[in-house]
Amino acid sequence: MTRPGYPLGSGLPGPASKVPFVGIDPEYVEEQVKCQAACPAHTDARRYIWLIAEGRFDEAYALNKIYNVFPAVLGRVCTRPCEDACRRADDDDPVSIRALKRAAADFRSERWRHMMPNRQPSNGMSVGIVGSGPAGLGAAQDLALLGYDVVVYEAMSVPGGMLVAGIPAYRLPREIVEEEIRDLYDYGVEIRCGVKVGTDVQVSELLQRHDAVLLAAGCQKPVRLNVPGEELQGVFPGLWFMEKVNLGDNAPEEARAHGGSLDLAGKRVAVIGGGFTAVDCVRSAVRLGASEVKMVYRRGMDEMPSSPEEIHEAQQEGVELILLASPVKVLGDASGRARALRCVRNRLGAPDASGRRRPEAIEGSEFEVEADIVIAAVSQEPDLSWIDVPIEVTRWGTIRIDQSTGITSHPGLFAAGDIALGAANVIEAVADAHKAAEGIHRYLGGAESPPKWLEAKALPGYTRDMVDYETPREDQPVIALADRSSFEAEVELGYSKETAVSQARRCYFCHIQVSQTENPCVLCGACVEVCPKDTIDLVRPDGTIVRPDELMIPRAGQPGDKKLPAIAPAERASIVIDDDGCIRCGLCAAYCPTKTLVLKEYIVRPQPDLEVKVL
Repeated sequence: MTRPGYPLGSGLPGPASKVPFVGIDPEYVEEQVKCQAACPAHTDARRYIWLIAEGRFDEAYALNKIYNVFPAVLGRVCTRPCEDACRRADDDDPVSIRALKRAAADFRSERWRHMMPNRQPSNGMSVGIVGSGPAGLGAAQDLALLGYDVVVYEAMSVPGGMLVAGIPAYRLPREIVEEEIRDLYDYGVEIRCGVKVGTDVQVSELLQRHDAVLLAAGCQKPVRLNVPGEELQGVFPGLWFMEKVNLGDNAPEEARAHGGSLDLAGKRVAVIGGGFTAVDCVRSAVRLGASEVKMVYRRGMDEMPSSPEEIHEAQQEGVELILLASPVKVLGDASGRARALRCVRNRLGAPDASGRRRPEAIEGSEFEVEADIVIAAVSQEPDLSWIDVPIEVTRWGTIRIDQSTGITSHPGLFAAGDIALGAANVIEAVADAHKAAEGIHRYLGGAESPPKWLEAKALPGYTRDMVDYETPREDQPVIALADRSSFEAEVELGYSKETAVSQARRCYFCHIQVSQTENPCVLCGACVEVCPKDTIDLVRPDGTIVRPDELMIPRAGQPGDKKLPAIAPAERASIVIDDDGCIRCGLCAAYCPTKTLVLKEYIVRPQPDLEVKVL
């Protein structure tokens, strides 16, 4: 990256000046940084990618830690909505934002700890949190930093919730989860495992014990198939199967009783569903020795909720996909065990409430899939039977909350994560935790978040090395298929440090904008000529757009004698740039002879301070 060393963001060295803006406000800048706008937790991806591009992995990790609590975890399992929104994808492939998050974790030293916020002095108030999954622990970090005494109650023998109970170790090694949870102890968070709220202690007791209580127990009840034969031996829910796979004898009672056998050697396994849990089930079945593993999904490949990479790896491991098919009955043998799954072929109709096309059964298309084991991984929902105080519930069976604060209908009682959202993913749970923590803080008398404001700094001489735009996206390496028999063998290996830096440089850094100074545009057309994306128009004072053949410097292919003389300063022209198409290369400003154009970085404040505090 060729540039004179302008650091980005709060807490990094270098002066910044507040300037008045016309038509630019914090909301506009946030919309332009599409990756951050798409992230449920509003993680400042462009900033940590910039830091990685400079090889500053500690700062990148600390920034991630503030925004989403579990950078090493999310660097492996985030569903990466940021990449779907990435502007680079309009030209080739999105920036590998999730893999770069993991790189920040992989290459950090202990120095990042000295960049984290200091915990505020104790305010004498306490918050009880039910559940130690990503929502519960995300809120615990925020509240502890604000000076609250935080106690987390976890029913399982280990903390982590679905991070350890739902996701297999070959995708998310347990030491990674344990390490990032241990960091919370530095802020004084107390986690009490083996405490089942509703049995060992009641919610009503917690409300008396603490100044506020947050329910973050997730979705613990599998959704049934509701087809004949579901009661046969060999049919069990994917949620409980994965809990048994991941926790063994430490799995919850329901999983131990109804999660099925883990002795799948020689068995034919059919898994119903197309989400992450379904893919985890089929890949786990392969590792447990199943002779055949098939995944039955009612829509097509493009509609599958799981990621293309996970599906590809499942297929590489021998899983067969049966798409556009729905189960209608589980068939049993004379002993009452499952022997096959009867399905019907589907076609896709009009979109449903999820935005995906609705599967419609094709009459007369029934067929059978031979299976000794049938695992239903279609969804899960909250179990609220353990809550002993009156609360309002939605028609989907989730806890009704105020969407801006997370508070329930019961005073002092809040909810976050799956128990309020329905089955969600890790980054959505973390985002909901931030909202609930802020709601609790305000409920207990804390100040509201300060308003946003915009800061700008000119970047004179800023240009990009064009090789950054030519670098293709690189997939993370994976281990060989022959090495995947163990659950402990992580499949994705992550980038090398050099690859991470190179991949980070693919980012367009969309917070940078081309601005027009008071220097007059003389319609020379140099900016139009050098722009590699054809995103610039020159507009005369009367509003007409200057044609390419009218410029002093004609576009390539235009007659060389078609030049427009420079206009007087009083007739100043405007330069209109398509922000969506601009790749922030800086060539237009570099070649502007009158210095009419300049690149500026626009920073929405306040932002986390990454200055080293103690060494």
